[in-house]
Amino acid sequence: MNNKGQTLIETLLVLPLLIFIFSGILIIFLFTFTYFYSHYHLHEATFCSLNQPTKTCKNILIKNLRSIMFVKFDNINLSKNSVTTTGTLTIRIPSPLPHSYFLRINPIRIQKSIENRQWL
Repeated sequence: MNNKGQTLIETLLVLPLLIFIFSGILIIFLFTFTYFYSHYHLHEATFCSLNQPTKTCKNILIKNLRSIMFVKFDNINLSKNSVTTTGTLTIRIPSPLPHSYFLRINPIRIQKSIENRQWL
């Protein structure tokens, strides 16, 4: 039997599985990076809005979040009242497969709330 031909056939059989596993690892990395990066910048924007106008902090937040590729931000909200400052962010990560019915990715919602008081 030809060993070169057998190696080629075995490689072609295993290659889709390797591509699937590698794609899964990349998707998990994208989820975790997007969540932690967005959470950090939302946290910074809520603290920013304690001392500066909310619109300025929201614009800085939008500018920072635009640097993430393949991600759509549906709802970016910073609100301030007499008691708390609240930031809400909804993230949609697209499915890696077009028209995939078995892999629907739910949006990620991040909310941060800070009490308005004088920090020492």
